[in-house]
Amino acid sequence: MQLYKNPFYLYVITFTIVIVTYQFGWSSLYPKLSFLLLLFFIVTFIVSLLLGATIDKYNPIIYSKIENTDFVKRTIIGIYILLIIEFIYTKGIPLLLVFSSSTFRYEEFGIPTLHPILATFTSFYTVYVFHAWLSEKKLKNLIYFLLLLLFPILIYNRGMLLISLVSCLIVFLLSIKKVKLKARIYIAVLVVVLLYFFGVLGNYRMVKSSSNEYFMEVAEATDSFRNSRIPKEYFWSYIYISSPLANLQNNINENGPEQIRVKDFISTELLPDFISKRLAKLIHAEQGEIVQIASFLTVGTVFARSYSLLGWAGIYLMYLFIAAFVFLYIIILRKSNKYYVTGISILSTFIIFNAFSNMIYFSGLSFQLTYPIILGIFKLRIKRFKFTLR
Repeated sequence: MQLYKNPFYLYVITFTIVIVTYQFGWSSLYPKLSFLLLLFFIVTFIVSLLLGATIDKYNPIIYSKIENTDFVKRTIIGIYILLIIEFIYTKGIPLLLVFSSSTFRYEEFGIPTLHPILATFTSFYTVYVFHAWLSEKKLKNLIYFLLLLLFPILIYNRGMLLISLVSCLIVFLLSIKKVKLKARIYIAVLVVVLLYFFGVLGNYRMVKSSSNEYFMEVAEATDSFRNSRIPKEYFWSYIYISSPLANLQNNINENGPEQIRVKDFISTELLPDFISKRLAKLIHAEQGEIVQIASFLTVGTVFARSYSLLGWAGIYLMYLFIAAFVFLYIIILRKSNKYYVTGISILSTFIIFNAFSNMIYFSGLSFQLTYPIILGIFKLRIKRFKFTLR
């Protein structure tokens, strides 16, 4: 059974990796994981395995090739025209500005409303074009893919780049019937290299330097890690992978809800940010707070804010909502849809990144899931229209 082909199994794999990484003990900031939190993961792991087995039996996830991707070129031209307009609007290219200006903030890049749509569509389309290249093995599709991958680099958005790469990795894994030893080695090497450069970019982003000393100091790296031969760039990956779980445990220890806030939970945790922010103002709802183990470590998995609003009920309800959403999405997304593989891959990435923050709220990823559905329906209607004309 290939566990990586099913989002429910990936939930188990992802949080298992996070929990194991947590045990490395490279930072003295982390609290000890409680029995109740570990019990929650055991319970949800069992439920996820059962749901995954149900999908495997009645609606198995399959990989299929796609053809006729000639429209890709015009789409990429359109993407880059809009990107150039954003460069003009911002008066610079973020990749250059971040190294040349101490006042530039990459979060402020882009034209309001346009940029979120452009960024999410580009990330979605990057995965689709990668699927097209795997399907047809045409050089032009590989070039198109690299051009799309350049987009998050130019706007210096590490999160977007990482999301796109993980989604493409899922597409690749779906495309192979069995992961041979050679492929496993390639994947392992790729992950090791990416995690290393993630640390390098992190240093430049934080202190405009290649030195790791400042980050190890503020993140309280233990003496055992400092004295080890492990490249210090990997401390960034360790912190980013495990600190959300540390924040979750810290909230369980210190941030139980004083009152049950159902309205706030529904409006701020179960809706994308572009809806939630507007709705919250209308109904006077507020997000739950995360008691952080350090000021610069702001996320606490998908569950931390839910706990601050509803306690343990919030954590379990959030899991059930995600599980129901994933289950229904797999059913709704038809295998005949040209964007089926792309949608499943992004859905898997959605599951993986929930280990770090609430990806329902973060429309930079959750909104990507709408494109396979919308474009699939649009294409189906065009086909029906053409058939009617005939």
